[in-house]
Amino acid sequence: MDGDLHVKPIRNAHAGVNGGRVEEILRTIGMEPKAYRKAGTLAHGEKQWLEIRMVMAQDPELLLIDEPVAGMTPRDSERTGELLMAMSPRHTILVIEHDMMFVRQIAAKVTVLDNGQILCEGSVQEVQNDPRVIEVYLGQDREEYAPDREPTGVADAKEVRP
Repeated sequence: MDGDLHVKPIRNAHAGVNGGRVEEILRTIGMEPKAYRKAGTLAHGEKQWLEIRMVMAQDPELLLIDEPVAGMTPRDSERTGELLMAMSPRHTILVIEHDMMFVRQIAAKVTVLDNGQILCEGSVQEVQNDPRVIEVYLGQDREEYAPDREPTGVADAKEVRP
């Protein structure tokens, strides 16, 4: 994000969004106290939330989000999930993510891709237990998979639905 861009535009007009909508967006992401700070001074998670909400302010039917929690703390990842879930009743949100804790928080349906082809679709539980997914992502047979070990890289794409 540009270091000179402010969280809340001075004249309450950003990309055609009216002032009331800007206030709603800031409230949704918990940024009202930082409304007049430069976006470049925000923490990593706050910048991500601001970027997501800037896109959402344009009211898209579909939002594609690539690894929204990369580099975030566990708490910021959780808050990002809460933000996406709050937006999901009004928007279709497709998230590409490898963080399975995050995927569990928001996923209604998980689609696993392998070399651009759909390998498996289903609930998080179904996908994590699928022998093909285990083989492709963990490189081992189902019997060797330790159920207490958290697999990563399982979900390449998923759809958020309430």
